[in-house]
Amino acid sequence: VASAAVVVMSASRGTLVGVIAVAAVLAVALGRAAARRRASVLVVGAGLATLAAAAFALPFTRSRILGSSPLAATTVSGRGLLWQETARLVGGRWALGVGPSGFLDGIGVDHSRTWQVRFGAAFPPDSPHNWVLQAASAGGVLLGVLAVALAGVVLWRGWRAIGSQSTPGERGTFAGLLAGVAGYGTALMF
Repeated sequence: VASAAVVVMSASRGTLVGVIAVAAVLAVALGRAAARRRASVLVVGAGLATLAAAAFALPFTRSRILGSSPLAATTVSGRGLLWQETARLVGGRWALGVGPSGFLDGIGVDHSRTWQVRFGAAFPPDSPHNWVLQAASAGGVLLGVLAVALAGVVLWRGWRAIGSQSTPGERGTFAGLLAGVAGYGTALMF
């Protein structure tokens, strides 16, 4: 309940998308056995519906989800521009990136005129707010590709680990762990 309250009150759309990823992984992983499929999907769906109802009940969270707050529109367009400029930064330094913790210094030089007009220099971003672009900016395209490959291996091994457990409780625990990792990775994309 506390976790759900934090997610709803944070009004973070990336976190809400992460919760959807958690629900999807849980529904699929827990519903692998035909006898439990319907019950698992119903429980996960009820939890997701309750979270959605709570998110729409809070005015600030609802306005962020629907894009009706000025902050919501600004963060979406700003994030898109930041990702474009990060891709340009990585493209210019594709072999080695800008190094660990070098994003703040590296992106400042590469900010476009559009960025300067819309956002100025008051609050420079310290990261691209996307874990794949963060890896690529820190260590080049190869590190970005390795980060995606590692995420794929974690998901694949997690899925296999669920199936290799001998009891329903153990399978449920591993499904929850995999769902948490999937949700966190999804939220970090934003």
